[in-house]
Amino acid sequence: MAVFKRRDRWAVTVHNPNTGSKRWVGTFATFREAKDAEGDARKQVRRQHGRMAAELGELVTAAAKVQGEWGRLVLAPLILFAAHTGLRPGELYALRWQDVNLVGNTVAVEWQRSQTERRLVRPKYDSTRVVFLPPAAKDALEAVARVRDEVFSAPRGGRLSGTVMGHYWPPVARSVGRPDLTPHGLRHYYGTLLARKGLAPYEIAAMMGHKDGGKLAMDRYIHVTERDAREKVAAAFGSNVRELRPVSEAGTEA
Repeated sequence: MAVFKRRDRWAVTVHNPNTGSKRWVGTFATFREAKDAEGDARKQVRRQHGRMAAELGELVTAAAKVQGEWGRLVLAPLILFAAHTGLRPGELYALRWQDVNLVGNTVAVEWQRSQTERRLVRPKYDSTRVVFLPPAAKDALEAVARVRDEVFSAPRGGRLSGTVMGHYWPPVARSVGRPDLTPHGLRHYYGTLLARKGLAPYEIAAMMGHKDGGKLAMDRYIHVTERDAREKVAAAFGSNVRELRPVSEAGTEA
């Protein structure tokens, strides 16, 4: 969300959590009109967030229906895994079973498969990291057919790549009425999920491999309203926290 001055008018943009892009809302004569428009846009974004979970379930079902056995044993688990770990598509294609710790519930993100260089390279921004493996992602891995050293394989058992996904993904996305959705869009679901769990922008950035200290996460996933802030403050003061007292008064206690 953003409200900013543009010449003699106030402009509003809103982030689309489904595609990762920004949508232009419009320009307004006064700051108040712009803020009202921003509030309406926030409500729309929240409705979109609510639809994302439903869409995820539809994608998983469609993967098995549209792409058969490979869709059920590889693509459907990949969708769930990506949506709950936030790995970039290239990182998913490079992920090896040895990078997964099912006991410690972690995934080491060390490499990504470069579409242009056609080889393994370090993740974008050199963002090697270890991410938490939540139950949904762990269940997805347990459903994957183990074909090769890499976790996710192509339909005939070969190496999965952007080219392969470019052929098999679009029919699935179209079948759920989302031809604009790409595999990268699953990463935005993860960012939104972390924001809903209450993670700070810099924490979301660390898990997603951003190197901006949380700026992108703040812009895309954190949607704080005055009501949200007020409720957090109320919850904080309602907890069992001892109130501060003047030093002189505190020093007289036994």
